[in-house]
Amino acid sequence: MYKELIILREFEIGDVTFLASIRKDIHLQHLLLANPEVFEQKDVQAKILDWIIKRNKVGIFRIIQKEDASPIGFIQISNIHDKNQNGWMGLALTSSSRGHGYGTLAVKSIEEYAEKKLKLRKLLLEVRKDNFAAINLYNKLGWREVGCLNKHYNDGQLLHDVLIYERHLGAQ
Repeated sequence: MYKELIILREFEIGDVTFLASIRKDIHLQHLLLANPEVFEQKDVQAKILDWIIKRNKVGIFRIIQKEDASPIGFIQISNIHDKNQNGWMGLALTSSSRGHGYGTLAVKSIEEYAEKKLKLRKLLLEVRKDNFAAINLYNKLGWREVGCLNKHYNDGQLLHDVLIYERHLGAQ
């Protein structure tokens, strides 16, 4: 079992500093298939708040926090389609938080939330083909690879293949 449990909680204004540190982690941004912007420190809070507002309009965004109250990442479901009952999941953990089971706990929690609260029947996600830790996590949790977008993500130096995964929720 895991040493520490986690909670998924709503964003609070105090999380801006933590989220700014994630945005500054270029390696993590590229694993998230993001195209990191360069902007002045004074604009960080406004950019992050805008980002959170956009995500909450078409989905949910939650901070992943250890029981001891330190945030370690975030998880989201975006682009929720009510009629088709699906949405796109995204997960980010700080480098020091990976490999401890927190991703497993967060994904299981968001799957349950998606099924019970959002009434979704399926989640989808995109993951870089060379992100072996994430791929192992999704495979272990019963996600299924359903396609590959060849040379899809440009990190500024290389074009990366991106895998598409799906997870059917509830009784199959």
